[in-house]
Amino acid sequence: MFTGAGDGIIILSTDARLVEVNESFARMHGYSCQEMQQFGLEDLDTPESSLLAPERIRRLLTGETLMFEVEHYHRDGHIFPLEVLAGQVSYGGESYLQCFHREITERREHEKELLKIEKLESLGALAGGIAHDFNNILTGIMGNISFAQMFLDAAHKSYKPLAEAEKASLRAGELANQLLTFARGGDPVKKVVSLQHLVNETISLVLRGSNVKGTIEIPDSIHAIEADEGQMTQVFHNIIINATQAMPGGGTLTVIAQNEMLNDSNTMSLPGGSYVRLSFTDQGCGISDGDLKRIFDPYFTTKSSGNGLGLASVHSIVNRHGGHIGVSSVTGKGSTFSIHLPSIGETYSINQSDSVVQSPGADTGGSILVMDDEEMIREMTIEMLEYMGYQATACENGAEAIAQYKAAMESGTPFSVVIMDLTIPGGMGGKEAAEQILAIDPQVCLIVSSGYSNDPVMSDYSTFGFNGAIAKPYNMMELEQLLSSVLSAK
Repeated sequence: MFTGAGDGIIILSTDARLVEVNESFARMHGYSCQEMQQFGLEDLDTPESSLLAPERIRRLLTGETLMFEVEHYHRDGHIFPLEVLAGQVSYGGESYLQCFHREITERREHEKELLKIEKLESLGALAGGIAHDFNNILTGIMGNISFAQMFLDAAHKSYKPLAEAEKASLRAGELANQLLTFARGGDPVKKVVSLQHLVNETISLVLRGSNVKGTIEIPDSIHAIEADEGQMTQVFHNIIINATQAMPGGGTLTVIAQNEMLNDSNTMSLPGGSYVRLSFTDQGCGISDGDLKRIFDPYFTTKSSGNGLGLASVHSIVNRHGGHIGVSSVTGKGSTFSIHLPSIGETYSINQSDSVVQSPGADTGGSILVMDDEEMIREMTIEMLEYMGYQATACENGAEAIAQYKAAMESGTPFSVVIMDLTIPGGMGGKEAAEQILAIDPQVCLIVSSGYSNDPVMSDYSTFGFNGAIAKPYNMMELEQLLSSVLSAK
């Protein structure tokens, strides 16, 4: 049993010399049993483990049985962890220590991964709070910028700087959600998106100032997709960044899109239907076969300064959009990342959704109740709604919204729409308020708004009784489009 045991077993003298070792113990250290006969614990223990050895031996000699972990040196110099079960035994009237050793390298790695996940979840919780507060602030900034633009002709010298400031605010809002997307997951909040517009914007931003040239081949016939614009921008951003890092001396990144109809027996195991295939091809150093198998693994990176989350995040987002991502590479020639995303089966122009915001005084015949704990957002939203021609009223929390809606119903002047913030610190939020308002009026038209766009209520709003959702930060045009959509659907 001693010789053939799978665990490494040793017999130690009371002065910590190896009296006998089995083959498993010798093999896990890279030695033969004969070579190890001359060893003491001090020859195997790392300095940290050696410091604890005397106290452990003292306790074992008093008759205690101990289980503990140590780190030993392998013959080739690397350090590996072991779990030890030790106790005192007697042979021929002499006291010895018998120790069973089991290598726990795999377990340690698993524990490290769990710790990373826990840290990431903590960061995700922090990012969620930051995203909520940050996006509330940005909503005030973006809303007022878009509102100011309504009073300017497009040729006015202030119009373009305001438009750029609005774009910058949108990008700032996306930053708060990037870590959150991978750390805590979250279903995408989808809307119809033009791939042509999204790719052009992202490449323009990422390649600006670099020595990499972007070539985009996305014809007008490419179908649109339903996607979370912020998450999909993150996908393209990470792939483009990866390509530029693969071409430190410069080169060309080629982006090609084509419509594809997949059958149910496709090799990617995607449901049959209409898709857009988007490929990003660089002229970089390529990826080795070994790295290619792990390229989407969390924390895997070939860069000394990377955290290994970029492509793992890309993979996660594409999967949540019902798509597939793959990569092919030739060492020394470059790599191609190919993404398949479900399409809506038709084209979409970014301009076709740009409804004309109504001028002041236009009579829509509708009244809207706005519930938000931020005074700046309440005031801004009221101004925008009144500019569109709506009658607007505001309140701070869910309890007030319920009371005002009930009073309006009783007076015979019900609200056409109620826009409610999902999260109200210290008060009733939109989800709870919606349940009670629906009990008062099952036909109510509800819109949920939040700076925490990854909340399940935002991605599956209809399940919670809402008719629409709008993620903060938003501008005047987005609000007008959503109102038009939900009111026309009533």
